[in-house]
Amino acid sequence: MTVLVGITNGKNVYIGADRAASDESTVITMYRPKVHVTNKWIYAYAGSVGTGQLIEFVNFPTQDKKADVYKTIKLEIVKQLKQLIADHGDDGDDNGAEFLIGVNGRLFEFSSSDWGIVEVTETAGGSGNQIALGSLYTTYTLDMDIEDRIKYALEAAIEYSPTCQGPVDILSI
Repeated sequence: MTVLVGITNGKNVYIGADRAASDESTVITMYRPKVHVTNKWIYAYAGSVGTGQLIEFVNFPTQDKKADVYKTIKLEIVKQLKQLIADHGDDGDDNGAEFLIGVNGRLFEFSSSDWGIVEVTETAGGSGNQIALGSLYTTYTLDMDIEDRIKYALEAAIEYSPTCQGPVDILSI
């Protein structure tokens, strides 16, 4: 599993992730990050590494400020991910993934379990999400840089969850 943290201030979207890959008894550090930027989209995954990595092969459309981002994610990006899973993955119960995705100052989360899209201003995902959410809550009213808040949330999950592990990557658009 892993930990993801995303925050938007309405202008920029920031997403951070650890690099853990784990099962019931082992955790290893992946060389490849789980958070990426493509064509002015930012995205990350948690859960099944094989399912999550497929988001790197989505053809992210150019998105102008007037476009319906929710509609684009629901009808284009989810459709592509489902097809990629059908062609190159396994959609079994143990192969689910969570995704954070942002563009044009907006942040969304969704899961391959039901493909429901939720727009948020800040969130956390993966096995360390509850710890990261606690950190986000305690830093919400502090005058802190967004990247520092994300770093502290990721580090809290790494410290207290046996399924999270550094290093961390934090990107923004």
